[in-house]
Amino acid sequence: MKTKTLLSFLLILLSATFLLGQSFGKNKIQYKNFQWYYLQSKHFDVFYYPGGEDLAQFTAEIAENAYKQLSRDFSFEITHRVVIVVYKSHNDWQQTNVVLSYLEEGIGGVTELYKNRVVVPFEGSYEQFRHVIHHELVHAVMNDMIYGGSIQSLVMGEVLPLPLWVSEGMAEFESTGWSTRTDMVVRDAVLTGYIPPVQYLQYILAYQGGNSVFRYISETYGRQKIGEILSKSRGKVTFQQVLKSSIGLDYEGLTENWHRWLRKIYFPEVADRLIPKDFSKQLTNHEKQKNFLNVSPAISPQGDKIAYISDRAGYQNIYLISAIDGKEIKTLLKGQRSESFEELHWLRPGMSFSPDGKKLAFTAKSGARDAMYIVDVKSGKTEKQPIPMDGAFTTSWSPDGNRIAFVGNNDNKSDIFIFHVKTGKIQAVTNDVFTDDQPSWSPDGRFIAFVSDRGDYLSQEDVPADFRMSDYDFEFRDIYTIEVATGEMKRWTNTPWEEADPIFTPDGKRLAYTADENGIFNLYIKDLQNGEYHALTDVISGIYQINWDKRANKLVYTSFYKGGYDIYLVNSPLELEKHKLKLTQFAKDMRQDKLPVYAREWQPEKSDSSDVVKKTKKIEGVQVADYSRYTFGRYRPNRNEKSPREIEIPDQKLYDEHGKYRSRRYKLKFSPDFVTGAAGYNTFFGLQGYTSFAFSDLLGDHQIYLATNLWADLRNSDFSLMYYNLKHRFNVGMGGYHLVYIFSGGYSGLVRYRNYGAVIAASYPLSRFKRFDLNLLWYNVNLEYLDISVPTEKVSTVLPELSYTYDNVLWGFRWGILAPV
Repeated sequence: MKTKTLLSFLLILLSATFLLGQSFGKNKIQYKNFQWYYLQSKHFDVFYYPGGEDLAQFTAEIAENAYKQLSRDFSFEITHRVVIVVYKSHNDWQQTNVVLSYLEEGIGGVTELYKNRVVVPFEGSYEQFRHVIHHELVHAVMNDMIYGGSIQSLVMGEVLPLPLWVSEGMAEFESTGWSTRTDMVVRDAVLTGYIPPVQYLQYILAYQGGNSVFRYISETYGRQKIGEILSKSRGKVTFQQVLKSSIGLDYEGLTENWHRWLRKIYFPEVADRLIPKDFSKQLTNHEKQKNFLNVSPAISPQGDKIAYISDRAGYQNIYLISAIDGKEIKTLLKGQRSESFEELHWLRPGMSFSPDGKKLAFTAKSGARDAMYIVDVKSGKTEKQPIPMDGAFTTSWSPDGNRIAFVGNNDNKSDIFIFHVKTGKIQAVTNDVFTDDQPSWSPDGRFIAFVSDRGDYLSQEDVPADFRMSDYDFEFRDIYTIEVATGEMKRWTNTPWEEADPIFTPDGKRLAYTADENGIFNLYIKDLQNGEYHALTDVISGIYQINWDKRANKLVYTSFYKGGYDIYLVNSPLELEKHKLKLTQFAKDMRQDKLPVYAREWQPEKSDSSDVVKKTKKIEGVQVADYSRYTFGRYRPNRNEKSPREIEIPDQKLYDEHGKYRSRRYKLKFSPDFVTGAAGYNTFFGLQGYTSFAFSDLLGDHQIYLATNLWADLRNSDFSLMYYNLKHRFNVGMGGYHLVYIFSGGYSGLVRYRNYGAVIAASYPLSRFKRFDLNLLWYNVNLEYLDISVPTEKVSTVLPELSYTYDNVLWGFRWGILAPV
């Protein structure tokens, strides 16, 4: 009876959830009616919509390339084809129903466990896109290897979940190898004293710190240990047991050895580098403010005030401070509270003052698209300029005040555009497949400096007709200038490292920029007449997002130090002494090809894109086991069968006459997300059992839920069925339910209480923060006396419900509501 009572209660909760939907919470809006297509590579089904075919082709090629690395490292071949859903922008990606939760800015991709689907957005950078595809594919392969490719094993209790630092650290290790950003975070944690034991790696250190742990294991015990560790993680074992079995160390022993290895690498850096406060004035303090982000500094041309983005209030706001004494002037704009400023693009920031310093330009997410905003610094009044593109980022106001350069994303391209302030017209400056970013005007307004991965392709005519981005080396970006009137482009750097944030000196004869030439992003200056350059800083933490006033008397920048980002100011930056920088250990290893960097071992040969990987390194003297036939989990007894080859599609069926993967129109098809249940037989009551089913299509637009609690016959059983259509902005659902509770009525004997009916539910979001909900419930209650001859009591009614919800609350981890309305 207790079991039946509990199951009845759960069914009531389930029905209430289906009926009311989100009783409280922000909305996920389907602004667009996506028409889906898909293409198939050997192991992957890649879904896309019109305008995204080139991205889908790129995704399939990168995924197959990455999979070759993963199957080698893990000694495993996937047993199910992996679905990858590609969106052309972050704004479109936030509308996905594959994952029902809202995908905040800062989430680059997601892999869900119900059907092991990967969902990724293109945000303008092919290197970032490659990294996200590879990172999420690691999760997908690990899900197949450890969980069987679905959540079923976790539901049935067959497998213990991996710690976050293991899953994310492994994904970073495989998809990045090692990078300047990873080195920055780990170096900072080691030198400023917050590197924890391995089991307590959380937040950003779950990614970068976890990467470091697996790099240490790989370099110390051999890369083959990666596959061994993962293979032993399948089943009801703790990860500490896995480590002990694989490398002979528990958490304590691994932490001790890993920390000692880190100290050997990073402690020598202390004597060679400066911290930001050695040559700069710190304007924000994330430690005192208990926040993480203080970014995107913009100094006024007059050098008297600075605007920046901060999350110190829980929400991301734009603040205005004095460039003279650092005191706060005002909160210029409050973000993340309304549909006008849903997100402030802190990952790709770039605000810019007008030449007179009275206005500030920036971009933000506003509903379905991004918009450019111009805010009056004194009054706070804003002007909205819709941008009819997939994304808009990084503004730069021209010296004459009539034009604002910005980055716009469309389909598979990221280009430089100009917004004409007086007319509202938008002018394209570049128009090709390459990633163009971080525009900045010359003092005379003739040129725009920017960074790009275009190499020597200085015009569209230079790009071959058969150009394939997946065969191209897009890893690093260099500095270019373009003359706005003529479109003539010039390349100013050609290096195997990264340059960023170019800005002209007041005389227009030099460019200041940041670069990670020595393994840390520092400030550089380059003479445009003779090509000579030198470093102006030698910082231990990195310099980003530089900006100075029109006379270059003051320079502001962002730096990551002591676990967070802060704003710093440098007086007379052009008078900083020259530095000859020593290479970090990371930079030394990179130049000697000692790092586990994916690209140097796994990138496709440009001469033959069909044979994706031709260069691999064998581990001499090591026998690598194949774990693809191991059995872990009773729910998949056929795991010993050699099934991976069955999912592969023959080459002759993959390609069309142009050598591209064939595209097909997507047709609705349901498959289970999870199925649970138990059954038994009682000699008096007969068959008993409960089941719970969830079905959806591959894109999550259609959801079906069925729950049953069978007892004797249907009259005494509980069941609930609900269908939701989430494809459109106007979400609808319908279904029915039957709930029974039998109890003792004292002298009346046993009483059967039946609650059954049907429901139609609808929800229309006005914005992310506001919506109307309409529910119509046909509600029936029967009260039957089973032991005495009394007429059944019946009540039947229709209950309409109309509600309006407004929610812009930010939830915290400890106290619930973190920020007020």
